[in-house]
Amino acid sequence: MRRFARQYSSRAKDILKKSFERMEADKTYKKSAEDFAQLQAAARELGVPKQLIKQVYDGVQPGMHAKKAVSAAEKMLVDAADIAMFATPTGAEFNRPFEFDDLPSAGHLQLEEHRTYREFVRLAAYTLPQLSEFATEYRRPAKNENLKFKHYTFVGESHPAERKVVLTFSPDSTGLGEKQLHKLKLLAGPRYDPDRNEIKISSDRFPEQAQNKRYLGYVYSRLVQTAQDPSDTFEDVPLDPRAANERRARRRSLYPQHEFPAEWNRPDLAPRPKDDIVSVLSGQQ
Repeated sequence: MRRFARQYSSRAKDILKKSFERMEADKTYKKSAEDFAQLQAAARELGVPKQLIKQVYDGVQPGMHAKKAVSAAEKMLVDAADIAMFATPTGAEFNRPFEFDDLPSAGHLQLEEHRTYREFVRLAAYTLPQLSEFATEYRRPAKNENLKFKHYTFVGESHPAERKVVLTFSPDSTGLGEKQLHKLKLLAGPRYDPDRNEIKISSDRFPEQAQNKRYLGYVYSRLVQTAQDPSDTFEDVPLDPRAANERRARRRSLYPQHEFPAEWNRPDLAPRPKDDIVSVLSGQQ
């Protein structure tokens, strides 16, 4: 039954579509009660209200979208005109030999480079001085402004490393006590650098810089809160120096810089210039 219902519904759609297309395209079409009855039957089968189908039927004017017949020869002429309109010019102006009356391609490239240079010079002369209006006086960061955020920007391209944010802060600037600082350094682990006395944390787990910066702020607050927890201070746990030693080894130069022995200094054997005026004057005295 469902298959028959689908067949009847598709047949009703075809009747409506073809009937209205014939009415719109044929100027000689005359409306009749028989055609309207067929449209009503098809609309009833599709569930279309009778008033709606009558309103559409009365609004259609025969020949309102009449199709003009175009012969094959006319179509070829139209296509040829379109091709000629968008084709590349191949006249005598483009085929004549080079008569050394213009700069070659390399010369035009140099002129374009010179125009670009002059454009930036104009910007430096007229636009850069206007930026002084936005200058602000330098202010030393306050004691509570101890967080340093580092962002990455690749000019002219999109790079996945742009979302990375690095947070650096000194443990002493957190205002914690001695035991709490020791616990904070233990929690930081290899991210704590004893040589520079700073903790460095980075994040690129989120797609945007703002999200990673917010996450690093959350990690910082959690570190400080956990270090302030008096339930366990980890006083008996020493700091692990292995990460710091590896960092020092990477910073160390492959070629050690030895100091020159003092006993090897022989200034009397140093070469002297031919015209040593100081020696000449001292000898004369």
